[in-house]
Amino acid sequence: MKLPKVGFVTGHGERDINKGGDRDYLRFSYDKPARYALINQGFDFTEVTLDKPIPEQVDIIVIADMRSPMTENERANLDAYIARGGNLLIAG
Repeated sequence: MKLPKVGFVTGHGERDINKGGDRDYLRFSYDKPARYALINQGFDFTEVTLDKPIPEQVDIIVIADMRSPMTENERANLDAYIARGGNLLIAG
């Protein structure tokens, strides 16, 4: 079975999936001892940037607490992802 792939947007000061601090998402993404981490719930994950088109294999995009605005090109890439039916979670 193909695992759903979650793409965490990076490049604008978003929460980091590789750090375990209070502000970051390590326990939410792939901390194996964390029962409800995405990896333990049958999801795959990756980091994505919006400066190029979002890969077709990404099923869900997470924008977690973006600290700086997107450029027009980044907005166009996000809009194209949404237009093709991609799922989006915004945590602000």
